[in-house]
Amino acid sequence: MCLGLEDIHPKNFQLRFPFLRAFSTSPWLPILVFIFYRLAVGLFCLAWLIVSFFQTDGKWFLYISNWIFLSIAIYFIVGTLLSIAYSCSDEAKYLSKMKSTRWGAEPYIEGFSGDEMPARNQPHWSQEQDDRLTLPYKVFWIVFTIASVGSLQVTLIYLLIFQKNIDTTDASLVIMNSVFVTVELLISNIPVILLHFFYSHVFQSIYILFTFIYWAIGGTSEGKSYIYRALDYGEDPAWACIIVFLYLVIFQIFAHLYCYLLFTFRKWLVRNWYAKN
Repeated sequence: MCLGLEDIHPKNFQLRFPFLRAFSTSPWLPILVFIFYRLAVGLFCLAWLIVSFFQTDGKWFLYISNWIFLSIAIYFIVGTLLSIAYSCSDEAKYLSKMKSTRWGAEPYIEGFSGDEMPARNQPHWSQEQDDRLTLPYKVFWIVFTIASVGSLQVTLIYLLIFQKNIDTTDASLVIMNSVFVTVELLISNIPVILLHFFYSHVFQSIYILFTFIYWAIGGTSEGKSYIYRALDYGEDPAWACIIVFLYLVIFQIFAHLYCYLLFTFRKWLVRNWYAKN
């Protein structure tokens, strides 16, 4: 993988993409199988969230692991709806009739058609459609970035820093986060943009600010003004600052690069698979 100036161009902060089907299809699975896969994962996450909500004594919203798992559930449920909507669209029906690919409905897939292929060579393209993403798709992309990067951050911080303070259920939760994200990155067509780390960074920074405010006002539990012991800003502020730095900078950079590398690996796999078949 070679990074170029194009990868870090300021325009890549924007949520722009010319193909809706990149967010609604898979390079490996028929559209119906892909829909059922997203639906199954979304319902599983939703069921887990409901159970965990009633086991946390009204403090469910304090923990970043729950927020990240919620974002994953939202991503898969909304992704299911977008995939269903796309499968019923005129574009999908038109492309299916073309039968130009393995499954007949995904002629454009990240890394197969060629990274240099201009949008104007694609069906259903017009001069005004260099960015075809409507607001729901843009929000969906932001949620994906928050969920994918955040899940890996949470897994790292829990297993490397908080491991002595988590039970089997919590450990399973944070590991499942990363498993779901890894699978989605490998079997979906969704793109990953390097500069989109900004969106997850803003979300995580707001949460860290919340942990500080929560501690500053004394928390909600008698004798416990912090959410996580490692973020007890009063008892050991230096250690808390180190944790914040690790979480917001080191772990986040690692997590986003992991997602981008998986995206690049998927493009390579797709290119080589379809070239041989």
